[in-house]
Amino acid sequence: MPTPISTTRSGTGWTLDVTSLGLSTNLGVKDFLIQVAGVTSPNTNFTKTSAVLLTYTGTSLGVSTPIKAFRDSSLLVTDLVYAEVNTSAGLNTRFTQVELALEDLRQMVRSLML
Repeated sequence: MPTPISTTRSGTGWTLDVTSLGLSTNLGVKDFLIQVAGVTSPNTNFTKTSAVLLTYTGTSLGVSTPIKAFRDSSLLVTDLVYAEVNTSAGLNTRFTQVELALEDLRQMVRSLML
């Protein structure tokens, strides 16, 4: 699993560079978790504007509020609908999701072995 991104932010409307998390290029997939001051924040407060950039649209935060961003592969588990995956784009999306989840699992196992 990629190292979480830690930073501080204030106010609202700010962006967060999440390049190192390796998020999906599918903007509809909310494959990330955000902690604001140590509390998990609803993904509805964030817009995934690209695979490398999130925009916060929630209520205004106080000065220098701690923010942590994580990749969350667990959100990728969904029921498969034949019509949705029976296309090249649909299959590629599912393969990418499975690869990300497997990579997170590999890194977790490696960290336990050290």
